[in-house]
Amino acid sequence: MEGSYNTPEEAVPSSAVRDVVRAVLEALGIPHSATVGDREAHDRISGERAMHAALALRSTLDGCPLEIE
Repeated sequence: MEGSYNTPEEAVPSSAVRDVVRAVLEALGIPHSATVGDREAHDRISGERAMHAALALRSTLDGCPLEIE
């Protein structure tokens, strides 16, 4: 069954997976816009970052983690 583990070590993701998750969290963690004019820029940047995060996560799930710098 997916998601069930025999030992605690099996539940710990590899360092490559942890690096991808860390990068995704960092990329998505931008502050909310401070003014009305900043809202459009915030939304555009958030959308772009969400797209890149989805690509990184899909690549990781497919077994080919992207290079993390």
